[in-house]
Amino acid sequence: LSTAGTISTTATASGTSIQVNFSTGQPTAPTDVQVEAGDGHLKVFWTPGNSGETIQSYEVHVLRADGPQVLGTAVSSPNAPQQNADVSKTDDGTSLEDNVDYNVVVLAKDVYLNTSPGGTPVIGTPIPILDFYGLYRTDNGRAGGCGSPGPTTWLAALGLVTALLARRKKKLRNGALLVTAFLTFAPKAQAQGYQRPERFLLVALKVDRYDPKIDSEPGLIGNPYHQIFGDRAPLRWQAEVDWEVWHPYGSILVGVTGGYWQNFGKGLVKATRAQSQDTALLDIIPLGVVLTYRFDKLADLWQRFPVIPYAQIGLMRALWISYNGVGDVSPDTSGRGGKGQGWTAGYTTALGFALALDAIDPELSREAFQDTGIQRSSIFAEYSWTNLDGFGNGKSLILTDHAWRFGVEMEF
Repeated sequence: LSTAGTISTTATASGTSIQVNFSTGQPTAPTDVQVEAGDGHLKVFWTPGNSGETIQSYEVHVLRADGPQVLGTAVSSPNAPQQNADVSKTDDGTSLEDNVDYNVVVLAKDVYLNTSPGGTPVIGTPIPILDFYGLYRTDNGRAGGCGSPGPTTWLAALGLVTALLARRKKKLRNGALLVTAFLTFAPKAQAQGYQRPERFLLVALKVDRYDPKIDSEPGLIGNPYHQIFGDRAPLRWQAEVDWEVWHPYGSILVGVTGGYWQNFGKGLVKATRAQSQDTALLDIIPLGVVLTYRFDKLADLWQRFPVIPYAQIGLMRALWISYNGVGDVSPDTSGRGGKGQGWTAGYTTALGFALALDAIDPELSREAFQDTGIQRSSIFAEYSWTNLDGFGNGKSLILTDHAWRFGVEMEF
């Protein structure tokens, strides 16, 4: 006997739909391609060929007009919606040369990675441009070539270290005539005052409008600085840190200062001296050591007395750097050698006065000291005479200026 059995199975198939988008058509090539000539570079602008297409990026190709017209690796690939590029090399990596014709082609690439056909090439020709340093050297300027900080800076730094090591903490007991006269007429104010801890540090931030007297250099043919930058006088920012090393009838401070300033203008076409679209930059970074005397005795004795006059002298050294239209340090195009950067040494003096803000609310000032250690905060104004001409050596860029400065300061 045999027994037959039956096995039954059931299978169920399920699935989900996935939408796949793709396109095999080429996007429309960019239109209205324009090329703006610069010194060793070309600025390229264009308009999308079809605003209804979703473009991911653009490719800019540059080929030498008298060479093979085979597209290689794009020299620039701007992401949409950027519709401009600044190129300084060809597809084969060769730097662009002035007065040489180049074919410029712009392609569009959509989100499906389809590339548009190449449009009609547009010819661009880089031209020589005089940036600030190029014009300065052409006009017989003598400065150029970056040197080391030199002995002046090191001697000044040595003097600062010596002063700090010799810091004196002893206060003289006999008051100056002005202090004596003040106390004679204001004994009540003296009684209401309170003894502060000895201050040891001052930190200041100051700002002014800087207009260096570069064009005053003897022997210059023209006014290269003002031809490039016009009458602009940008803000110069400076920070200062001073150690209060002695407190006789006031405070004697020894400190360091540093800052930053930049001006920008447009270079000039070398052949015609007409203004170009190439940006010309000049950066100046001043560094120095300073010695300051502050007559703050009255403000110490009477908190309601807000005025603190002061005088300052110091040694300065400024690093200057000129940049051309592609952001490189300017070369000397006059054929005399040199480079668009260097150091200029000199000295600075200043007279000013600070207004102690704690005179407004002494109680709040005491609370601020307890919470933060700030003994006095002030606003100030000073007039400075900065003479930066390499001490008259005739080979430095003249960065001299006279200006009002304003700022804020805190003492600890």
